[in-house]
Amino acid sequence: MSHPLDKPLNGLRVAIDPGHIGGPWAQMEERSTRYHGSAPVQEGDLNLITARLLKAELTAMGASVFVVRDSTEPVTPYRPDDMMEEARELLVAHSSRKQNLRALPPENLNLLFGHRLLELSEFLFYRCSEIKERGNRIRNNFVPDITITLYIDATPGSGRGRLTSGNANIFFVGGSYTKAEMADPDMRRRCVYKMLEGSSGIETEVATAIAGVFTQKTGLGPVKYGDSSTTRAVIPDNAYVVARNLAANREYDGPVVCTEPYFMNNKVVYQRLLAGDYEGQRTFDGKSYGSIFREYADCVAQGLVKAYAGSTVIAGANNGPAASQAK
Repeated sequence: MSHPLDKPLNGLRVAIDPGHIGGPWAQMEERSTRYHGSAPVQEGDLNLITARLLKAELTAMGASVFVVRDSTEPVTPYRPDDMMEEARELLVAHSSRKQNLRALPPENLNLLFGHRLLELSEFLFYRCSEIKERGNRIRNNFVPDITITLYIDATPGSGRGRLTSGNANIFFVGGSYTKAEMADPDMRRRCVYKMLEGSSGIETEVATAIAGVFTQKTGLGPVKYGDSSTTRAVIPDNAYVVARNLAANREYDGPVVCTEPYFMNNKVVYQRLLAGDYEGQRTFDGKSYGSIFREYADCVAQGLVKAYAGSTVIAGANNGPAASQAK
């Protein structure tokens, strides 16, 4: 199938997942950060800006696009209070005194576990229930050729409000399942499903194409994960793409690429994020930059063009990369 020159992604089905939630939920997610007294940045809000720009760009290129969320509200109908019972059960199950604790009423357990119970119920809400519901939304409403999850990276010092002069890009594909993860029946089922699905070739090819465009545009090196306790290198001599068992890569059906460029607490990146989306160029730290959100969206879009537009193998009803997924 040939593509019109002005529609290089004609027929491609792309799901976009703006990572995290943002808005009033950002503090709970621990994704709202303020550096040196400046205005806070909330990653869920930032990813949503990029998603809207990316959707417009991909649609103009002929792709069919599904955005998993289009507001700073959760997709899941559940809230932390709904997770309390599950959180109590998990804390009891992992306690050395579980036999005695199981005899206590819920209100006593609430007092005993205190803040740990609240934190776990919140985690089950925004990390587990929310991601699973996003997977259901994709599964039930849209069968994509590729899902792109949008995030922005940061160094460990970001949570302590520290800026850095460093900056780098990283892109994740599914895999690198640990022994501890495989001990969980639900996670094991999803991981086996993903392995049998046969999406890894597409994920690697698309992630490599997107990483190449980012490298050319930004000049940034990779976050050096390589082979670690939670990651595996997947391409010789290419540290930009690594396999990792992230929730989205595991819970979403079909090929999934997690894009996580930039360090949000880099001194210049932070200024660019605070500036919001804009046309033209602005000067930060003596250098001229376009909107970081447009840069992010453009790199992903051009990476998809690089991966798909020149391919002769069909993915479903669309032209896909050489390692195309059979549907």
